[in-house]
This record gives sequence, structure tokens and C-alpha cells, in this order.
Amino acid sequence: MGYIDQFVASVSFNTEKVIEFRKQNAWKSILYLSVFVIVTGAINTFLTWDSSFEFLRETWEAYGFSVGGTDEEAMLFSHVFTQYLMIFFDLILHFVLISAIAYAGSKGYKTIGEVAYREAWNVTTYGISAPILVRLVVRGMDLEIPMMTFAYWGAIMLFSMLCLKKIVNLPPEITREK
Repeated sequence: MGYIDQFVASVSFNTEKVIEFRKQNAWKSILYLSVFVIVTGAINTFLTWDSSFEFLRETWEAYGFSVGGTDEEAMLFSHVFTQYLMIFFDLILHFVLISAIAYAGSKGYKTIGEVAYREAWNVTTYGISAPILVRLVVRGMDLEIPMMTFAYWGAIMLFSMLCLKKIVNLPPEITREK
């Protein structure tokens, strides 16, 4: 199944379709996550470039730096570097928290049924699609929504748990990975 099909299934929170991805190669999920976080981060940077650059300019002026000539170039370099760094940290954060959610999910259903960590990680990865698009729109519109981070990760956890519950409840004739 291609990335477009996986994207459509995950954006629509189609848990039946997403649990079909559980046995795919983990590298495919890692590539999906990496590309998706980097692309949405780049789009967010593009959409908010002017306002964040203006904020940086005001901050530099508040601390007494003159903004002109070589300082303008240094400020631009600083801004570009900071934007790349924020995208990189966002990617690392996604890997860490998705791994934690998948671990909790694979161990949480142990009394009901066995779910392999790799399966849990694969389906949890696809849980970011809809929340990250909502986050992109909210940030692009420069809105401040209280508790947005908790809602974002809560939606990913909910999607993951729904998928894992469906995996645990699969009929016995459909073999699960141990």
C-alpha cells in the first residue's frame, strides 16, 4: 500500500485500514513520520516566517543590537538556523513520544491479548496525520489555543489505543505477530 493510501486512511482515522499497516516494515513508518513532520514543519515555517522574523527583529532591538548591514545578515542566519533546529527537535519529540505511547499501548493490553511493540509503533505513527494537520492550520493562522499540545498528543493516544484494541480483538483465524 502506498503512502497516499496510508495518509488518507490515517487522516480519516480509519482504524480498520490502519491496523493493516501493523506488519509493514518499521522503516516505512519511520520514513512516513520523518517526511510528514519535516514537511509540515517547513510549511509552518513558511506560513509564519514574517511574524517570527519580526519578533526576532524586535527582540534584537530590545537588547540593543542595531539591525542593519551585517547585523541583518546575522539575524537572518540566526532565524534560519533556529527554524531548522525547531523542526529537528519536533521530529525527535515525535519519535520519543510515539515510542512511549506505543510501549504503553503494547503493555497495556497484555491482560487481554498480545500486541507486539513493532505493531503498536507502526499504528501509533499513523495517528499523527490528522492532529499534525490541525496543528499546522492553527499555527499557520497564528492562533493560540490553550492546551493545544495536550489535545494534539491526546488525539494521537486515542487513535493508537483504538487501533490496538482492534488488533487485540482480531478473530483467532487472523494471526497476530508475537
